[in-house]
Amino acid sequence: MSNALSSENSPTDGGPPGTGPEDGSIRSRDQHSTTGQHVGSVVAGKTLLFDVGVLLAWIAMTDYLIYRVGTYFAWSLSLFATLFFFGLAKRSRGHWRASMLMVALLVLLALKLSWSGSVLQIACGVFVTFCLAMAMSGLPPFLPELFAFVGMVVAGAVQRVLRFRLGSVSEASGTVKPWVGGSVLIPLTLVTCFIALFVLANPDVANSLALKFRILADTLSEWLLKFSVGEVVFALLSGWLMLGLLYPSAQKLMSELVPVELSQAKSRSTYYPTARNTLLSVIVLFVVYLVFEFFTLWFRDFPEDFYYAGYAHQGAFWLTVALALSTFVLSAIFRGSMLSDPQLPLLKKLAAAWSALNVVLAIAVCNRLYIYVEFNGMTRMRVIGLLGIACVVAGLLLVVAKIWRDRDFVWLIHRQLWMPVLAVIAFAILPVDWIVHESNVRRVLQGEPASSVQIISHLHSAEGALPLVKLVDHEDPIIRDGVRAVLAVWAQELGVAPTALESDLSAYRGRYRPELGHTSPWLWVQAGFSRQGRVSDVPWHNWQLSEELLRSKLLDIETAWQPYAKDSTLRDRTVDAFYEYAYQWY
Repeated sequence: MSNALSSENSPTDGGPPGTGPEDGSIRSRDQHSTTGQHVGSVVAGKTLLFDVGVLLAWIAMTDYLIYRVGTYFAWSLSLFATLFFFGLAKRSRGHWRASMLMVALLVLLALKLSWSGSVLQIACGVFVTFCLAMAMSGLPPFLPELFAFVGMVVAGAVQRVLRFRLGSVSEASGTVKPWVGGSVLIPLTLVTCFIALFVLANPDVANSLALKFRILADTLSEWLLKFSVGEVVFALLSGWLMLGLLYPSAQKLMSELVPVELSQAKSRSTYYPTARNTLLSVIVLFVVYLVFEFFTLWFRDFPEDFYYAGYAHQGAFWLTVALALSTFVLSAIFRGSMLSDPQLPLLKKLAAAWSALNVVLAIAVCNRLYIYVEFNGMTRMRVIGLLGIACVVAGLLLVVAKIWRDRDFVWLIHRQLWMPVLAVIAFAILPVDWIVHESNVRRVLQGEPASSVQIISHLHSAEGALPLVKLVDHEDPIIRDGVRAVLAVWAQELGVAPTALESDLSAYRGRYRPELGHTSPWLWVQAGFSRQGRVSDVPWHNWQLSEELLRSKLLDIETAWQPYAKDSTLRDRTVDAFYEYAYQWY
């Protein structure tokens, strides 16, 4: 930039004969300015048309897929389309590593929405889209800045619109500039007119195009008749959001300090003895407790009255709090004057030892959850518990990394805030229902019927019903017939069984209340996203891969569940018997 400014302001020798250097410089500068304005006008015109084209395509896509359709598969297509629009409009990858991570997360979320969608994946997809826009704009997508980035998206859209206002006033000269799109639109208009004249000169071509235009006009009129005020507002907000995501007015709000050489300013801290004694004390305490934990909960046979739920729920929760407290204590010790104490290396070694003990404590927490899973199977909440423990341990390791690499508090906050977010996104991406019931079915097949309680006592989607097919020939008649009855309801819901009355299936949607009076919410069909009807009757936008696979498996074992689909009384009594049998392990 400095070279350009110096060359622009330097005298030139290129004037015509008879003119002085100053006059030649002015003429050359004026010619260069005129040429630059012309080139800039053409480039700006092309950019304007590109913006308008991208925005119109984006608005049409979001209006149809999100506003009018709005199913999980439509949202999946929307996320893939978002990647296409970003790749088309964003010339720079910005922070390419963060951008690639966000792209990978967005692809996985889109695939999960196609497999077995939920509102959680939609929310995570919107969040990751903002993070991707932030990363591609040159900003690392850290959460403190992300909240401000949302406002900058709105401001960026305003700036982009003002940049292309008609008849804008030149700041340099005060004169009114012509519309920058004229150099592109006028030639296109003339070409269009000549094409129309050539078409009219050929009656067959003209009649054929006229028929197609009438069909297109009828389609557009039908589309416009469905428009409402809410849809217009949605379209405007969608376009405004996309413009802001492509051209945000972003700036970095928080900066990370470069690590300094601590040996340059050594001074003893008055808090060093407190920190040293604290670390030594907690190391001894953790060693004693972990020995106790090992001898009481590892490699032993538990009595029949053992309080599994208490040790798994209450115990694991408080140990996880202990891990979080350890993270806070380490952050509090290694700050301020403590970082310049000459005995800091010893303190770091003590912190490393305590951190290793915390990792062992996290393994002990996982062991408690494993004991509970061994007792009566896997559930969604136990998956959440494992992800939560992983999140806390990751936060602890980040604190250790901060200590050893002499990073500042902003560095730590930037990364620690992402840990719970990644845990939520991981839960949204993973096929949790399939993992849960695959584990339970495998344990039942291994001769541990206690896990059957999780099959009949918790919600599951179509992906959770897929592993149940393995139990239709189980040697235990109660489990075998109960699973067949459950699959019969899925067969009716997915349209592979003879069409059942709405009242016959309504009791199974959300919560099942049979004759015994218990509540068993084992079938999950969200309102507004029901996929009833036979395979050939299912609209494309309601497609879910897990449901298609379940349909195929149900057709393969039709003789197993068909009697329960035909006789609702038999089905209800069989589910009752299954629930009563499995409830002894609840």
